[in-house]
Amino acid sequence: MSGLNNKNVLNAWEAHKNKKQALFLESVRTEFPELAGMSDDRISAFAAKVVSTHQSKDGGFLEREVETSLKIPFKRQVHIDDSGIIIATGGKTIIDIVFGNPIVGTHISNYVVGSLKITSRERWKLDTAWVNKHLPKLFLYISLAADYPSPKTFHEGPTRKLVCATPKKKDDRVFKLGFEDIETTVLAAL
Repeated sequence: MSGLNNKNVLNAWEAHKNKKQALFLESVRTEFPELAGMSDDRISAFAAKVVSTHQSKDGGFLEREVETSLKIPFKRQVHIDDSGIIIATGGKTIIDIVFGNPIVGTHISNYVVGSLKITSRERWKLDTAWVNKHLPKLFLYISLAADYPSPKTFHEGPTRKLVCATPKKKDDRVFKLGFEDIETTVLAAL
């Protein structure tokens, strides 16, 4: 009978995590002797707080900045169901910004939408999943960082545009849009 079973794998995982934590605590105390008297729990809580602070990209900042600067009508955090219909709450997808006056019961294809990202990483794929299923009139992927997807991968075109505060050095976007272009681009599409 194989030694590979749920209990053995879970026990090995627990032992691995404990060993890794012990090595971490030892290295912290070695590198920062002033923490030598601090408890394991306190060092672990401090480390978790530091990691959490650095992992958060604070997307709320970008949403607030864009929303307070827009001079055209929009609604934030719009919910849609599996069919692409705007609903009041509890939607499968929540869209950062829908421009114009989105009305509950109407389809998202009638609107220009914006997805706001401090950094992209692979998160643009989440937007692509619902956008490809329920194509809005215009989809603006709005990013601060230069880690946005390539225009080819993103399928940039008249109804899908990348808006970038920090364009890549080799900016091969067809539509070279910045934040200053959002309102005119939206108004042209409405």
